[in-house]
Amino acid sequence: MMCDLCGEEKLHLYKALVEGSIMSVCDKCKKFGEVLSIERPKEGLPRKVVKKQQEVKKSEEEVVEEVIVEDYASKIKSAREERKMTQEELGKAVSEKESMIQKLESGHMIPSIGLAKKLEQFLRIRLIEKYKVAKDDAKGIDFKDEAVTIGDLIRLSKKK
Repeated sequence: MMCDLCGEEKLHLYKALVEGSIMSVCDKCKKFGEVLSIERPKEGLPRKVVKKQQEVKKSEEEVVEEVIVEDYASKIKSAREERKMTQEELGKAVSEKESMIQKLESGHMIPSIGLAKKLEQFLRIRLIEKYKVAKDDAKGIDFKDEAVTIGDLIRLSKKK
């Protein structure tokens, strides 16, 4: 789940009244409003945002983004079936629960970058794509993205 103010992805968010608006905020941002309740993640629902991780190379003016491929579910399932393994056996091999493997293969959950790397190494498949993006482009905002936050807009206004 993503904080409406800063845009960070957090496991637990708070419903808070911030300047007359009810928002989902993280631990750091809850001080900007009055906390109404705690939000828990809904299990089993697919997420619209593709998980990604950024590495900034200090000596260069580019950012490397790691993105989970769209067809991750079918790749995991077919690689597991090729090895004639059950979901339970795969889960044990990568130190995850069988239910996690079920959610991944059904597409109800996007793997974290860390889990994707474990699966890539064990199953010998590619689940992560790397993209080099110019540092200035990485700060840009895609207004077609459903996950634009107030934090994105603040960074945009500071940039001008």
